[in-house]
Amino acid sequence: MSIVVNDLNLRYLYGAKAITNLSFSLEDSERLCVLSSHAGGKTSLFLALAGLLKPESGHIFLNDLDITTSSARERDFVAVYGDGGLTKMRTVARELAYPLKIRKMPLQERTKIVTKTASNYGLYPLLGDLCRQLHDEDVVRLAIARASLRISQLYLIDNIFSLAKGSDRVSLFDELRPTIDSFQSNVIFTTDSVDESFSIGTRTLILNYGIMEQIGTPHEILSRPASLFVDKLVNRHNHVSTINLNGVLSFRSCRYAECEDGELYETVSYKYDATRLFAIFHDGISLETTLPLKAQYKLKIIPESVNYFYSTTEKRIQL
Repeated sequence: MSIVVNDLNLRYLYGAKAITNLSFSLEDSERLCVLSSHAGGKTSLFLALAGLLKPESGHIFLNDLDITTSSARERDFVAVYGDGGLTKMRTVARELAYPLKIRKMPLQERTKIVTKTASNYGLYPLLGDLCRQLHDEDVVRLAIARASLRISQLYLIDNIFSLAKGSDRVSLFDELRPTIDSFQSNVIFTTDSVDESFSIGTRTLILNYGIMEQIGTPHEILSRPASLFVDKLVNRHNHVSTINLNGVLSFRSCRYAECEDGELYETVSYKYDATRLFAIFHDGISLETTLPLKAQYKLKIIPESVNYFYSTTEKRIQL
């Protein structure tokens, strides 16, 4: 099965752009992770693919069939919403049974599957509880368990692990990742976690307020980020961090940086008698640039320099 998104544009009801000129494709059984920060456009893309948000323009193709205007029922994708998408006044047992019931599965067989699934996901003691009574971690377990009971051409999962916090999120992801890996069809998994996206995805698509910054394998993105936004998102310490007191320039796992008059990114202020800037290559070679005293400059991180200086200690370079 193939999925193609061609020049997709989405706009919120109040007029702001949610997705801008987005195009990508998925091959059979490929897993695509959509990575962005808060309000980056990942949920809007999820809703458009699920058939719950009408695009302003562009097309979505499923096996060469245009499904842009098809309803969610017609698409019949499995969708796991960011809040779990559970019916609050249903019991856990009824919530698990619902996708089986609407497909006319006999009651006895349905009950057997629900019991087994609940046991596999640690939900058996909670079968009689209402969904609104569940802890966030159990909401995530129930949402993923319910999705596992369906066979679909596409599984859409919208940042569901954000319901859990801190170390609980990490352990819950490790617990449920095998279920997601077991899906035999295409998976589109949206998240704000770099670790989650690189763990699940064959490729990762990075959005920045609805604009695609880069799409590629984890190795391609880590080794050759397409923009400073991508670099900061996936390599949070691989850029010049600050100018410290006493005229000391502080690098933390720094990529080659240079002073440039064209396209500029990072603003650095010099308040001391510093006349030279040293940039560090991955192999330890230094580049020296003469700077006037007490001026303000902008540093550019060069995306083309793909080698990293992996150091857990802060390197201090005297100016």
